[in-house]
Amino acid sequence: MMTTAERIESKIERDPATGCWLWQGHINPGGYGRLCVNAQYIYAHRVSYELFVAPIPAGMHIDHKCHVKKCVNPYHLRVCTDSENSRNIPITKRNKSGFKGVSWHTKRSKWRATIRTLGKYSHLGYFDTPEEAYAVYCREAITRHGEFANLGAA
Repeated sequence: MMTTAERIESKIERDPATGCWLWQGHINPGGYGRLCVNAQYIYAHRVSYELFVAPIPAGMHIDHKCHVKKCVNPYHLRVCTDSENSRNIPITKRNKSGFKGVSWHTKRSKWRATIRTLGKYSHLGYFDTPEEAYAVYCREAITRHGEFANLGAA
């Protein structure tokens, strides 16, 4: 009978270009790998983190620094709060500026920078270019969110 670590190892494909360990077992509808351990389905990335790094404190999440939901590489994972985890979401397709925290303000015909902290949006200013707005957003994100700033553009 295989150990849990051996089961994880048997169901991954290593991507040398990214360093991701891509889960080849069951994938749930949200795109995350799942594994049955002790007759209970749990996320493969959580099992990997606990096996290779440390126990996950109660109520905490595991964030994929690499933004790859199928990745179970423990070096691409980190413990975080729900709020920190939601900050690390990549920008959506409907984002028109190509930059996180930047949107077009029609009334002023300017690019607007905003940031969300503790569920509240803060206005950071209006700018002539999306790049200027994004630079201000980045400075504020690093100040407020540190390693969870997620400064990825499109």
